[in-house]
Amino acid sequence: MGARLHLGRRNPDGRIPGEAAGFVALARPGAPKSLKLEATGVLLGTALAVEPKPFSQRGPSLADGLTEVLHALRRNAVTGSRRVDAVLACQPGDSFWGTEFSRAYLRNVSLMPEPLRVHVAGEGLGDAGAGAGPVMLGVALHQARWRQASARRTLVYGSADGGRIGACVVEMIPQ
Repeated sequence: MGARLHLGRRNPDGRIPGEAAGFVALARPGAPKSLKLEATGVLLGTALAVEPKPFSQRGPSLADGLTEVLHALRRNAVTGSRRVDAVLACQPGDSFWGTEFSRAYLRNVSLMPEPLRVHVAGEGLGDAGAGAGPVMLGVALHQARWRQASARRTLVYGSADGGRIGACVVEMIPQ
């Protein structure tokens, strides 16, 4: 990450440098018991897109890519019938990403929680980069299982500086 992106006196909207690494084991329903995996959630749907005017091109976000992935999740028969309970963003926290989410949110309100709750990775992890995705998916499963019984369905999304965007909806398995 270049110095021009770092939080500081000259860049009050900058990023806090950070590091993250994580992994998530995915298995199909009915996976062999010999794997000894404990299912904590179900991945209800995923979507991918590319933002035509990404952060790396400088300028305001039009949020076309994020709108597309949220719209795809909303159209999905499994994920689209109900609102999510929480939103986890794998973003560093710059205003560009807030603008992107605000615009995409307004185009996909029926998918979003009421009241709207968005937790941004950058607030606690700094700029976690590619590690933010699996870490935030782990956070979604942890919160749903141990901390917030009301957060059973969580939207996790991330937008890379270069424009690639991914999102998923994960639902906690009742214990």
